[in-house]
Amino acid sequence: LKELIVQNRLATPIKGKNYVNVEGWQIAGAFTGTFPIVEKVENLSEGNNYKYRAEVSLRDKDGNKVGYGVAICTNREAGKTGFDEYAVASMAQTRAVGKAFRMKIGWLLKIAGYETTPTEEMDTIIAKERR
Repeated sequence: LKELIVQNRLATPIKGKNYVNVEGWQIAGAFTGTFPIVEKVENLSEGNNYKYRAEVSLRDKDGNKVGYGVAICTNREAGKTGFDEYAVASMAQTRAVGKAFRMKIGWLLKIAGYETTPTEEMDTIIAKERR
């Protein structure tokens, strides 16, 4: 798993620690026979303040629900102020996928030497580092 993450550059260094991108979490999930399904995307926007909430379930090969994650994204976050509405909705889904896997198999990424927070949840820290 670690070799695949390194070879494909699926981790991001932040403040001296490595955080796995959602694609790396999906690979780890595939190793355990677990796959994400976006169940719901809810528009919570008001005017030009875009805000979306997404729910993702993890399913095994037989379709059984084995995990769940919820996430929100808004264009009022640091680094997201110029995002179009579709990008905010997409990021909420991406974050929910990462969160679902983190709750289910965070231990697996930890023993591979990574932090258990998905990179996509670190956007505020990344934006502050770039300033």
